[in-house]
Amino acid sequence: MRKLIIILLACIGLGAANQADYLFQQGNEAYKNNQYSEAITHYESILRMGKTSASVYYNLGNAYYKNNQLGKAIVNYERALLLAPHDGDIEFNLHIAQLRIVDKIAAPEFDYIFKVWQSIKYTLSLNQWMLSLFFLMILITLLIILQWFIKNRGVQNIVRQVLAPLAGIFIFGIFLFGIRVREDISIKNAVILEQKVNVVSEPAANATEVFALHEGVKVRIIDRSGNFVRIRLSDGKDGWLPASALEII
Repeated sequence: MRKLIIILLACIGLGAANQADYLFQQGNEAYKNNQYSEAITHYESILRMGKTSASVYYNLGNAYYKNNQLGKAIVNYERALLLAPHDGDIEFNLHIAQLRIVDKIAAPEFDYIFKVWQSIKYTLSLNQWMLSLFFLMILITLLIILQWFIKNRGVQNIVRQVLAPLAGIFIFGIFLFGIRVREDISIKNAVILEQKVNVVSEPAANATEVFALHEGVKVRIIDRSGNFVRIRLSDGKDGWLPASALEII
């Protein structure tokens, strides 16, 4: 009975993978034929199946961009970058999309050390960090076992010399991974989807307008109240707007 269940689960998984591949190909074909709405439908169907990947988000972003849905395009480019940091094609298309944003919000200037730290921290995606740490842990474990079983002092010394830096890298990697996980849980970035939305002073429909934002602007969510969210811009400005006006990356 247990074997039958395993076989059935494997067949279901294989069927889902084949369906996702089929939808991806259909989406690509629709995109080539300038049928952008149809391409969006296919790519979104893949995501609803739980099959996320940088390539799906990237192609979906392209389809939304061609369909003149700037906010949705930027959301999906940003999601693609989370899975494939520093991908040149994704970064380029995101930059092109950002050029169409009406609001030009100045980003704060950071010193060289901070930029290097950010670059190291976001070298890999969370999944890539997790896999790297897993394989590094396996390697360290194997080296420790090797040191126990091999009595040759020369080999033992070599193993110790290799273990020390590997252990340091592993501890540093755990530290970075922990920071990334904490940021992923606590920091929520979003993109404005409406062509124009008024940012107000408090979470109420009749509140005083503070400023306006346009489609495609990236914001950070810092608070929630009912149907409103409090957002902060990269230049420090903040205020409240309807949660329906944006989508979390």
